[in-house]
This record gives sequence, structure tokens and C-alpha cells, in this order.
Amino acid sequence: MIAKQARELGITQPMLGGDGWESAQLTQIAGSAVQGCYFSTHAAPDSGEPRMTKFRAAFKKKYNSEPDALTAVAYDAANMLFAAIKKAGDTDRDKIRDAIASTQNFPGVTGNITMDENRNAIKPLVMLQVQGDKFKYITTIKP
Repeated sequence: MIAKQARELGITQPMLGGDGWESAQLTQIAGSAVQGCYFSTHAAPDSGEPRMTKFRAAFKKKYNSEPDALTAVAYDAANMLFAAIKKAGDTDRDKIRDAIASTQNFPGVTGNITMDENRNAIKPLVMLQVQGDKFKYITTIKP
């Protein structure tokens, strides 16, 4: 709605959005107001990154649909948890927490993930552009 209002006010520059823009309903709601605009997200199935390409193929085979960024992030989160349990050698929650916190360069489908000192995931950022009712992969920005 903000994009539509901005266009009505005469703003013509491409807008930038966050991962909340990644919705099948974006173009249904905003229409032409978001055409050519960009947004950041966690992953793009068509990025060409080898791990993402493999994940995309397996997902499409099993579910007969394209994975979105949140699907890829959830997949990475689950696999980081499994790796942390293995690293901890135990199911003790404190050991698992510490193992997750010490994660460095985890090879996720969304890119390599490292946890910082505040337990924030440091990982690549993907930029997409709205083209028609699709989101076109533009680039990956690595930390």
C-alpha cells in the first residue's frame, strides 16, 4: 500500500524493500507500483549457487513446487540444529546452545552461516527485482 501511495504522490524511483516483500500476493496487492523495485531476502532458488540448486531440485521433486526463501532458511536452521547436536555429542540443551553459538561457516543452502558473539547469523544477502508477477535474482552480497 505504501508503494501505491508513493506512486500516487509522483515518486517514480525504484523502491527498496525487505524480505517481507517476498509474497505471492505482493504484485496482486501493489500491482504496477512495485514493478522494477528491489528487495533483499535470504535466498533465491534461481541464484545458481550449487547447494541451492541441489536443494531446489530435491524440493521440486518432492513437493512439486518452488521453495521460497523461508523454506530454505528453515532447512538451514534445522540442519544447523542437527549439526550442533552432533557437535555437542549430547542432547543437553546448554551444550546444544553453545554448539550453535560457536557455529562458523556452516554450509547452508542460503550460503555459509557464522554465528557472531551476539548469536546473530552472519550470512549472505540476496537481492531480487520484481518483474511481472515473478522475482528475478539480481545478486548475492556476501558479508
